[in-house]
Amino acid sequence: TKGSVRRIDLPEAAVQAIVQQGIIMELSEGGRAIGKDDLMFPAGPRQPNIFQDPQVVSARFAYLCQKRGLGDLNLHMLRHTHATLLLRDGVPITDVSARLGHRNSSVTMSIYSHAIMADQKHVVAAVEQILGIKAGTKAGESRV
Repeated sequence: TKGSVRRIDLPEAAVQAIVQQGIIMELSEGGRAIGKDDLMFPAGPRQPNIFQDPQVVSARFAYLCQKRGLGDLNLHMLRHTHATLLLRDGVPITDVSARLGHRNSSVTMSIYSHAIMADQKHVVAAVEQILGIKAGTKAGESRV
């Protein structure tokens, strides 16, 4: 899709771990390593600007997880976990939506509303702060 081709920033440690685990191919044949603007899953060392078939990437990832004793993991599970953790940590839904390549944030909201609605403690705390209510007071009590 139009949104499936996008740049996603990753911490350097994550990129190095991915390369070290052999999950992606290091473009070393030409004497160069993966750069910040290279494809994460190129078709091959001699085709660094051509996408590898997503089904091949998914199958290779699942195989490597099994081989390393990690169980039945797949990239789609990691995608969902990543999005859920970002949303639960308070990352704006518009940012998560862009990262996932959704055409708009309503798509993300419909899929991940459980992650946003699961823990309302931060919302209660924000309301308490706004209203000047002491945390932990009973309904109807306040510091004001």
